[in-house]
Amino acid sequence: MSLIVHEVHAVNGRHEDEFDALWRDEWIPALGRTDDARVLHFLRHAHGTGASYRVVTLTGVRDAEALGAMMARVDDGDLAALARRMDALRHDVDAKILRPLPWSEGVICLLYTSPSPRDARKYRVCRLLLEKGGGGGGG
Repeated sequence: MSLIVHEVHAVNGRHEDEFDALWRDEWIPALGRTDDARVLHFLRHAHGTGASYRVVTLTGVRDAEALGAMMARVDDGDLAALARRMDALRHDVDAKILRPLPWSEGVICLLYTSPSPRDARKYRVCRLLLEKGGGGGGG
């Protein structure tokens, strides 16, 4: 089963470009050194659409064991220094672990369609279906 780490980063406005570059040029390639996880999406809230200087990231993780391995890499492994640098560029981060529902079959292939430094083809398309659900109308 695949998992998705959903993070909302409250970025220090003065460091917005530096935060983007750190993710793009260093975090994504470093995370892709193993087959356990891939950054699926990096989305910046447009100013005026919500809280300013918010970045939403979705990281696909193969399973719970891979999530533990990724967390160990962040705590005291090869990702620790990058994580500390990232922390210095943001005020806060809110994270959730999402588990796909049985009918969301497309999530299983997300790790295989996301670019990694080892992928032969650089540009692959990845689709993520988000469903709003719950009671009370408009779901």
